[in-house]
Amino acid sequence: MSFASDLQPVLDDIRGIPGDLGLHPFTVTRLTRTWASGTVGHGAYTESSTVLRVGGQNPHVKESSEDAIRHLLGSGSLFREGEWIIGPLTPDVSVDLDAVDVDAGTAAQILYKIEGQGFPSGGKLFRARSVKKDSMLRVNIVLEPASRGGR
Repeated sequence: MSFASDLQPVLDDIRGIPGDLGLHPFTVTRLTRTWASGTVGHGAYTESSTVLRVGGQNPHVKESSEDAIRHLLGSGSLFREGEWIIGPLTPDVSVDLDAVDVDAGTAAQILYKIEGQGFPSGGKLFRARSVKKDSMLRVNIVLEPASRGGR
């Protein structure tokens, strides 16, 4: 084990403190849909869900801004209205990076549902636009509305 991997659970607990204080009001659930037909969007699907937690609490969630996207993804990145940022999350503690998105060509789809004040009853669905892993200790996920065109 390395110093960074030893530090991960401690850092995750520290990141949960704002949630302990009620400062992270949004619940984020990762939904994995597997389509029986072999093609996403056709026929019936089964769905499993995992609520994302940081230190046992809701993760930090914020509406994206042009500055936040530039800072997170780089100066050439395009800002799009309606995007949200989840994180920082602790890799392999609060989020399994292999489960953030699926490989192209599979009959599975990963969506994220954000629930809380300002969202419709039952929440709103998003998909991962970008996953930014800065190090073994920090990952952020940029979400775009699932209703937007694309994959």
